[in-house]
Amino acid sequence: MGMYFKKIDEKTVDLVIAYTKHPFRRRAEVKIIDESSKKSYAHYKNDILPKNEAGDIKYRLYDLPPNITLDATGIFENDISGKWKHYRTRKCSIKLGDLSMSASVAAKSYDTGSLTVKILKNRPLTFYKINATITQMLFQNGTSAIPTVRGNSLKKTFAIKNTDTISATVTKTFDFNGLKPDSSYTVEFDIYNIHGQNINDGKSYYGGSYPQARDGTVRPALYFTTPKLSTYLSTVAVTDVVIDGLSHTAKVYWNVVSRKANSYYRLFYLKADGVTEVDTGVNVTGVPSSGYSSVTVAPADIISSRDVTFFVRAFSSRTPETNHNDSNRVSEYMYSQFEWDEAKIQGGTAVVTAQEWNRCKKWVGIKVPAFIETDTYNHTTTPEETVTNEEIQDVLDALDVDVTVNDGTRITAGLYNQIASAINS
Repeated sequence: MGMYFKKIDEKTVDLVIAYTKHPFRRRAEVKIIDESSKKSYAHYKNDILPKNEAGDIKYRLYDLPPNITLDATGIFENDISGKWKHYRTRKCSIKLGDLSMSASVAAKSYDTGSLTVKILKNRPLTFYKINATITQMLFQNGTSAIPTVRGNSLKKTFAIKNTDTISATVTKTFDFNGLKPDSSYTVEFDIYNIHGQNINDGKSYYGGSYPQARDGTVRPALYFTTPKLSTYLSTVAVTDVVIDGLSHTAKVYWNVVSRKANSYYRLFYLKADGVTEVDTGVNVTGVPSSGYSSVTVAPADIISSRDVTFFVRAFSSRTPETNHNDSNRVSEYMYSQFEWDEAKIQGGTAVVTAQEWNRCKKWVGIKVPAFIETDTYNHTTTPEETVTNEEIQDVLDALDVDVTVNDGTRITAGLYNQIASAINS
């Protein structure tokens, strides 16, 4: 047989009589008074408790004044052979207007939430256990602020393990792991004192916008939403890609548009199929001081007449790598072998741009290192200049192409194609 007060709010309390199975009928007489003024707030008499059953009886008091202490006395009698005989007396008290417990919940990360219970000083009870349940909230049509269906729950029991009366402020925080990102959760919990009595202050039984408890009273909300995975990710942008086809490398110029803490970045390109991603292994925590990261493309991933696409991927050390944010994608033409920018068609006009000619000389220098020492190699042709037959002859000689040109020789498309073939042979 137990009797205790349960605070619903600062103006409402329940007096709960919890009874166990007993072979006799029992009856209870309960008096509730103001400890200071001795004013009587309730007098319940001759309430019969059923025999061979366990349960509880609740007496609710409404609209109580602030800053009072209620004392309850319960006198219980047994029906023995038709006569009522004293069985035992129980007493308990509760103080209103002195909130002794508060609770809050919050998301700590995308997959972890926490319940924080603060027990204020001088509470005249000893705590030893918290039972807490966290439940995912499912919403009707994804729009309602009130959960209409309750999803799977995580249940935990936490022991505070204080065996002395608490005489100072105590705050305990308990974590719930394994949650889902971008999801709402409601928290229910009960605190029991060392006698096994539930002494919640009525501030945190059930979560939701306007949740209703089983006894019809409305509880304050206790729920939170875990953040989206995207909130942890930086936003990045590729601004330019400069190709060096000779070495199969690219300078990828990029920047961080919106930076989040704990970010790191990797550079990727797409294979020749235009779909398969290649992680280049270039892993950085920020944009290099040069403004670009150098990326090497495998020759097998380069196909003639197809661009190579580059992008930067942002990750966060606080989330799995399956969570990432990609930059824009920039494509540039990359050569697996030497090619003229514009095809030289037999019988057509043979025109070579300064850019083409300078790149051609670099390829010749790779194939024939001695060519690097020549004036032709070290002369950068400008767009205003015309490629001279003298330089063309130097290239032909370096490639060991048995053709002679002079100032009056007409350079044909076939000759330019012959130079390209010699470089790639």
